[in-house]
Amino acid sequence: MFFVRCPRTRPNCGATTRYRNNATVVYSQNIDTVWEYDKTTSLQHEEEAMPTLRQEITRSLLSQPNWRNDMPPCWHKYIDGIQLDYRSVNESLNCNPNTVVFPGRRNAGLPNTPPGWHIFRAFDGLCPENVKVVIIGQDPYASRNIATGLAFECGNMSQWRDRMQSSMRRIMQHWADYHHLETRNQGKYVLRWSGAAKLKRDLRSGRLNFALQSRTPSNFFGSWKSQGVLMLNTALTYTENDHQAAHCNLWAPVIRAICYRLANWQQAPMIFLTLGLEARTMLNESGVFNHYGREKVFLLHSHPARGRRFLDEPNIFRQINQNLEMTGRSKIRW
Repeated sequence: MFFVRCPRTRPNCGATTRYRNNATVVYSQNIDTVWEYDKTTSLQHEEEAMPTLRQEITRSLLSQPNWRNDMPPCWHKYIDGIQLDYRSVNESLNCNPNTVVFPGRRNAGLPNTPPGWHIFRAFDGLCPENVKVVIIGQDPYASRNIATGLAFECGNMSQWRDRMQSSMRRIMQHWADYHHLETRNQGKYVLRWSGAAKLKRDLRSGRLNFALQSRTPSNFFGSWKSQGVLMLNTALTYTENDHQAAHCNLWAPVIRAICYRLANWQQAPMIFLTLGLEARTMLNESGVFNHYGREKVFLLHSHPARGRRFLDEPNIFRQINQNLEMTGRSKIRW
């Protein structure tokens, strides 16, 4: 505890002011002097009431029956014996009292969330034996009205005129460029400044309707999933930026097991596309790189959040289909 001089503004005697540094300042009868108490003492009662991230994750994931039951039954053996790594979540990480872990459990029914959202949405309607491509990103979007549980899907979009998240937009720029390979428009969608504007303009004007084939934002990625594309993130839940590593560590055993067992148990050729360092590290730690060769193809790309770097890399959709053809599997109709 120490004394500081008060500016000549004269608040009411006995008033309390909270500064941005979370110190509580109590004015004494002498308006020129204040008592400033250390955060650990003056806000002790508030800190005690603040839940930890581990507590919030436990409450959100374990408040209903076994979280594995949210996954389709055909996937249960791929996570059999696998536990979430709760111990990796640092006990010192705090949450705000109104923090929500999202996406939530199946049928959780939280307000302001996309229809059909839940942690394992990526697996709905897709059986393991039908998987041809595994695309791995990083974590869900940082808003519960956008994240759906399917990597890169924007749950707040109902039509192509709606605002698109930057990561999805850059994937769509690769997608649009794929549909204009060997035409005069090749490369225009991935240009540094004008590519995003051209994508937005052509989606709204209908010039890309031949490639969309009546698909809307709500079923666009679902059409890929129906052809055998599994779109995962290294973390399946999110709370806030400071907790990203904790969520990745929490889900690491599950994602590693799914990737390893897919590569091991499915004899058919399969393409793994990692977007970003986190996805590449996770796949490496799963052991997949060390045991599988020609029948499993690994494409390593930057994350779409890297912007220019991602757009300058080879077209991801062309690479995937070229490798599917080389391994004797049918191409994806992107």
